Parts: sequence; C-alpha cells; structure tokens
Amino acid sequence: MGVLMVCLDWLANEKGALEFIQRFEVASYDWRLRQERLPAEAGKQVGVVYVDERSAARLKEKLDVSWPVPRWIHGVILGELKAQGARSVGYDIFFTRLRPEDKAPTKSGLEPVSSDGVFIGALKQSGHVVLGAPMDPSRPGDDVVMPAVPFTKAAAAVGHAVGRADADGVLRRVSPVVDDPVAGRIWQLGIQTAALGMGLDLDHAQITPWQLSVPDRQGIWHQIPLDGHGRLIIPWRLPSAAAVSAHNRSFVEMLGDAERRRKPGDESSFWKDRLVIVGSFGANPPLADAGPTPLGPRTPYCATHWNIADAMMRGAFIHTPGPVTRIGITLALMLAVSVLSWKLRALWATAAAVILSAGYVACSVWLLHLKGLWLPMAIPLLGATSITHVTMTFYRLLIEKSHKRRLRSIFQQIVSPRLLEMILDQPQISWAPQQKVMTVFFADIRDFTVLTDASRLDRIGLLPDDQEADPVHRQAVRDQHALNTVNLYLTLVVDTIKKHGATLDKYMGDCVMAFWGAPLDERHHAAKAVRAAVEVQQGLHVLNSTRKAENERIEMENKVRQAQSLPLQPLNALLTLGTGINTGLMTAGFMGSEAHLSNYTVFGREVNLAARLESLSGSGRILISQTTFDAVASSDPELASTARSIGTHQVKGIQQPMQVYEVLWQKNSEKTNKTPPDTFKGTELSGETQNNTQP
Repeated sequence: MGVLMVCLDWLANEKGALEFIQRFEVASYDWRLRQERLPAEAGKQVGVVYVDERSAARLKEKLDVSWPVPRWIHGVILGELKAQGARSVGYDIFFTRLRPEDKAPTKSGLEPVSSDGVFIGALKQSGHVVLGAPMDPSRPGDDVVMPAVPFTKAAAAVGHAVGRADADGVLRRVSPVVDDPVAGRIWQLGIQTAALGMGLDLDHAQITPWQLSVPDRQGIWHQIPLDGHGRLIIPWRLPSAAAVSAHNRSFVEMLGDAERRRKPGDESSFWKDRLVIVGSFGANPPLADAGPTPLGPRTPYCATHWNIADAMMRGAFIHTPGPVTRIGITLALMLAVSVLSWKLRALWATAAAVILSAGYVACSVWLLHLKGLWLPMAIPLLGATSITHVTMTFYRLLIEKSHKRRLRSIFQQIVSPRLLEMILDQPQISWAPQQKVMTVFFADIRDFTVLTDASRLDRIGLLPDDQEADPVHRQAVRDQHALNTVNLYLTLVVDTIKKHGATLDKYMGDCVMAFWGAPLDERHHAAKAVRAAVEVQQGLHVLNSTRKAENERIEMENKVRQAQSLPLQPLNALLTLGTGINTGLMTAGFMGSEAHLSNYTVFGREVNLAARLESLSGSGRILISQTTFDAVASSDPELASTARSIGTHQVKGIQQPMQVYEVLWQKNSEKTNKTPPDTFKGTELSGETQNNTQP
C-alpha cells in the first residue's frame, strides 16, 4: 500500500497524470480558500482603479466618451495617482498600438494635442508605471504582445499578463516570468508592480522550481514560494467586486479627485504609499475580462495582479510541501488508518477513519488560512484513508472469517453457545500458551466400571440363565445399555457446567475435565465452578430419584413377567459423581501445531491437584482446595458458607499436605451441617490422612 501511495503521488504531482485525483485536489483547495475570512490587513497597501459598466456609463454621460476611453483620460488618472503619492502603478489595460486619431481636449484657440502624447507624458512624469503585455495568440508558448514602442519607452517596465488555467479551466497559477524571444525576460505584472514599489531588484533575482529570491536595495533577499514546477500560486484572497472593497476607486472617482485638486485644500491622499492596479471589473463586453478562479466562476482577471501584489507587500503567499513532506503525510495517515482498521471493529474503525479524515481536513483549512500552506488532500483522503481503510477492512474480514471458522470448529463443542459468541466477538484470540490464574474442575462418574463389568450382568437384567444364542448381539446389547446410561449422566454434567460458562477440556472415559478463566477472562471463575458443581450434584440427585422410582415400577412389572416366564426388563443403574476443584496458576493453550490443533486445554501443577481432589472425593461429594475456598469467599461469601473443612490431606505427587473443603450441596445441608447418609454411602476419603477429623 505504501509503494502504491508513493506511485500515485509521483504520477499526480510530478507527471501531471491521474486527472481525477488532480481535479479533486484543486477543488478541495478552492473550497478551503473560500472558507477563509479576509485578513484585516489585506488590500490596505494595494488597490484597484477600475472601470465597470456603471463608471463607463457615467464617463459617457460626463465626457461623451466610450470604451476604450481616449488615452488622455489615463494620463489624467496617472497624474492624480502621482499627486496622491502612489508608489507604483500596474496597467492591466493594454496599449499595443497607437491611436493618432484621438485628440485630447485643449483650451479654446489652441492646437489639438495627441491623446497618446498626453498619456506618454504622464508615463514619463510618473516614473513608476508598469504596462501590461497580453499573450500573443499568433505565436506558440507564452510569447507576449508588447505595448507600442513609444509607450514601452516611456513606462518604467513592462509586465506580462499571461495566465494559463488548469485542466478544469480555473486560473490558479501563473508563470512569474516569461522569456519572450523578442522582448527578452518579462516579469509577471503583479510581481513587477510590487517590485517597483518595494524597490526590489528583479535583474538579480534567482529562480528555482520551488522558489523565487529577489534582493532589495539594502541587499535583503525576499523569498517567494513556487509550486515545484516554477509557477506562482495566485494567493486568491481579495474580493473581486468593486462594491465590496473600500480600498478601490473607479475611473470616474479618480477624475473627480483630479478636478477637486484644482481647489486648494481639497486634495485627496487616498493612494498615498499604496500600489495601484488599473483594470476592468466589467461583467459584459467590451469591458468583460473575467473567468473562473477559486473565488468564483466570473472573477475579473485584473484581480490576479491585485492579489499577487498584495501578497508581496504582506509576505502572504501560498506554498506547497515538497515531495518528502507530501509522502510523509500520506504514509503517516495510512499507518494510522491501518492500525485503527486492524485493531477496531469494522464500524468503529470506519468512524475512527472518518474522524481522522475530518481532523486532517480541519487542519489543512487552518494551515492554509494561518500559514498559507496548501496541504495535499486528494491522495491522503482518497488513498491513505479511504482506500487503505477499505482494503484493510476487506482483508480483515477475510482473515476474521477464516479465524472465526477455525475458532468455531474448535470451541463449538466445548463451550456454551453464548460463550462461543463471546469468543468469536473477540478481535484476536492468541494461539500461544498463556499463564493465568484459573479454576479447573474434574468430575468422575462412580460405579461405571461396575456397570460395564461382565460379572455383574444382573445390574442390567441379563441373568446368567438368560443367555442369548448370539454372543455378539448379547455383548452389543450390554455395551449399548452401558453407553446410553453413562451418556445420560455425562450429558447432564456437561450441559450444566457449560451453562455456567465452563470450557470443556476433554472426556476421559467416565470423567469430565473443564475449566473457567480461558480463553476469555472470568473474574469470578472459582465461584462459577463451585456453583456449577453444586448444580450438577443436585441435578444428578433429581435424575437418580426419577430413575429409582422408575426401577420400582420395573420391579413390579418383572414379578408379573417372571410369573409368565417372560424376559425381565433391565433396571436403571443409579450412578453418583465425585468432584474435585482447584484454583491456581495454570497454562492454557492449544495442543498441537497451529495447522493441526487438537484441543484447547490447561496443564500444570494446579491441574494435577484438582485431579487428586477428585480421586479423594468418593461418591456424591464436592471437594475444593484452600485457594478455591479463598477465591469463593472473597467473591461470594454466601456460597463459601456452604463449605466445611475436612482437614489436611496428603495427596500423591505433592510434598506438602493440602487443606481440603467439602461443599455441602443438598438444599438442607446449610441448616443441618450434616451430609445425608445416602450421599456418602460406600465412600471413604482415600489417601494418607494427616488430620481427618470430621466436624
């Protein structure tokens, strides 16, 4: 993904390819510009002397002149600007040919004066006028049409007004300088006008693709950022409409100022120490000279030079980051989105990616307004966030689907459906072994061996004198009956412990092993294990009571069947359960390689202790260790009160004797504090007893 983002950046910014990305980028830049509030100082040092339809109509009314107005009017305006103290004047009105037929008004009786001559004289007298040179449509490239020679000689300088729009037709950049094969090097009109007013030496300017450096008279260098391709980004900030700016004057207003100057004490100083751009704000031909810009679809092009000159006076340019910074931003966003998309669920990851993108957009707007920094938006948003997020989410969904399918195949038989869904909802389940404090449960069905012993066939109703002719069928009947019986008891045990959140480890013949606390953390694992053991014993007690009542019915039927010499029906075996529970530090994990996992299990010393407790438990008893009792006492004191100490016992493989507690599970045991005789019938604690005094 990172390589792809770098390639996209290079193609879009260095090669001008990927038009869709370029259009998105410039459109986002235009939107950001339009969000900017006009700086308070903008336009104070630069203004426009403009002509529009309204001022042209008033000129027609007052002087009976039409557009283009005679050049002597420009001469009058230049004279007034000099009188008011304007620092320099840039003309975005082009004087490419002489008009000898135009005459300037004179006093009665005097010879008519050439209108061009009046203008030439004003140009010379002002000394700080830059005449505009439009693009020459008859020649390729950026060649220009120079002003008529007399005007060129009289003016201080000539500035080009060449502007080439981007692919979407919007004017955003200009060349700071063009090299005309005839006229030589010609600077952009706004730059030339500002340089003249600021005393900059363009003859010694240095230009690179990223920067224009110009010294002033004191030897101080002024830096003007470029876009990496040698073009100046027009700092479109000043509004183009004359009516919304208090820093501009119309032709009619300038002629009025000149008229009032003839009266002592009524002189205007509106343009003192300011730069002036002369151009058209007209909306319709022949005054219209407008087109699409970031400010709107019909922006007067003379505002190009106005904004450039204003930016030079204030040092408020637009600059773009270099390739390294651009790529760094893109990769940083891509990394952030990748982490979010991988760590969070799809919905939350999407929300996080949207918030991250919105934050970046807000940051880019803020930096453009505050620092003039045009941060890239197309590739960071479309590539680093959107494409990365979609790709990572899709990839993660595929991985998670495979991961969940694998987990389901492993856990669906060993945990409850609710716990299985909780496991599947986890972002990641580690396949590596984990050491953690858990509770392990062993439960063994007593008398199962007796049930299956061929020497005790009367337990299932197959008497020695009731032998079948087919020994294979006879053995299958015995085995099936025994299997059905033990499965009935094991099903009750497993369903009960899974209901209490257990993870079923394995069956070991007629023994069940389970644990709490993995793969999901469980705070009260010890209490849950003990409650499950109690419910198992109570459930078996109910089951045995039902089967005992059924046996009484079968015995009565068998008396009748025996009298009729019919085969007797087998009696239901009544089985009991011994349970051992221990809590401690164990290792939980998958057995086998990741490619061939066998089961999820626990192992360690504490697991062995639970197995030893189960062997001590006899029939119908629940034995727990000291650590299990302490854990239950801290989380469920009421449950802990049902346990009684039965002393310390030495168990195989453990050097130190261990304190053992018995949990009294019958509903009246808390009151009597005695174990019902039938519960422990035929059961004695095995092992070497250190202190086996019954309370």
